[in-house]
Amino acid sequence: MAAFFGVHPLHVESVAWASERKDLLCAFFFLSALIVYLNYSRRKKMYLYFLTTLLFLLSLLSKPMAVTWPCVALLLDYWPLHRFNKELKRVILEKIPWIMLTIFSSMITAAAQNKHEAVKSLVEFPLSDRLANAAISYGIYLRQTVWPSGLTVFYPYPYHISMHDIVAACLILIIITVFVIRLQQRHPYLLWGWLFYLGILFPVIGIIQVGVHAHADRYMLLPQLGLILATGLLLDKTITKINFRRMTGMGMMIIIAMFMIFTFRQVSYWKNSQTLFNQNLAVAGENELAHFNLGSAYLENNELEMAIIHLAAAANMNPEEVTTYNNMGIAYTKMNETSLAEACFNKAILINPQAAQPHFHLAVIRMRQGRFKEATEYLNEAVRLAPYWEEARNLRDKVKDLSSKPFPKAGE
Repeated sequence: MAAFFGVHPLHVESVAWASERKDLLCAFFFLSALIVYLNYSRRKKMYLYFLTTLLFLLSLLSKPMAVTWPCVALLLDYWPLHRFNKELKRVILEKIPWIMLTIFSSMITAAAQNKHEAVKSLVEFPLSDRLANAAISYGIYLRQTVWPSGLTVFYPYPYHISMHDIVAACLILIIITVFVIRLQQRHPYLLWGWLFYLGILFPVIGIIQVGVHAHADRYMLLPQLGLILATGLLLDKTITKINFRRMTGMGMMIIIAMFMIFTFRQVSYWKNSQTLFNQNLAVAGENELAHFNLGSAYLENNELEMAIIHLAAAANMNPEEVTTYNNMGIAYTKMNETSLAEACFNKAILINPQAAQPHFHLAVIRMRQGRFKEATEYLNEAVRLAPYWEEARNLRDKVKDLSSKPFPKAGE
């Protein structure tokens, strides 16, 4: 089961994407807190309790997804510790500091996401759609755990959700829940693993919608452990005959080998932005994020025609995105298509007059045309909007020097 977790393709995103290394750090501290808590609950040493609290805090600082730790501790009290009947009062009191940390972390996270306008409103994403997508996402994560095909970096939000998909996802969740509850006396780890999976995923399942993705591979790094542990223990407890255990072991080795192949292929897509987002378009279909990132990558590599194609597609899907038009303007500038570049920069300013970059790039065009007064006006506006933008300030000083020099007379 450890090998199953270690080579599963769903974890590629958390490892290959540098920005998501926080997943690994969060998981390390989260699981370390779990191990120390198990020792504390048996030995009742206060230094172990404080160490558990420190590890939980470090997990929260790594990634707010760790807010579910107090619930995981309660799951451990249910099984395998069986503390509810023996020391219920102590169990509850122990969790109060952790619940306070959870509330504090949640408030800070919500404030930070709101500041960057990442949290979507109920107008953009109605509650009914969120609940439907949450149920479907739980089912998709289960399917991807068993058969990890069609994995990609971005899954666009399904604005038109099929009732058939909703009913199927809800039925699967209900059937599994009823099944593990009925077996909780003989196999309590099944209920534990299922609740672990449902609970740790809950903060990122989409009830509070952050961004425009439906779900993400990186969210399954920790929750998948519940499914793996429950399945592994069930096989260990129910398959007792040596021949059957050997056959099961052989089957698991074949599955792990297949997952290694899938993982190797998935890692190859993370070679660069072009391979990553071309694969995303092939798997997830047309979406703005893939076109924008492809356009920006091609622009960076001076593949200007390809950059224009993808940026134009992104602009067509979302005509209110300033950065898309700004990047298109840069591409047209490099192609010496000055009129088209100006149109893009002016469109960006029309969308958001507070954007500094379009003013800067219009100043560059005016400077090349020898229209230093207009260039200075654009640069003054860019510096006003971004006072600490050193490049804009330096270019403004350069334009002032050029505009103050007399033009050479004819024959000189």
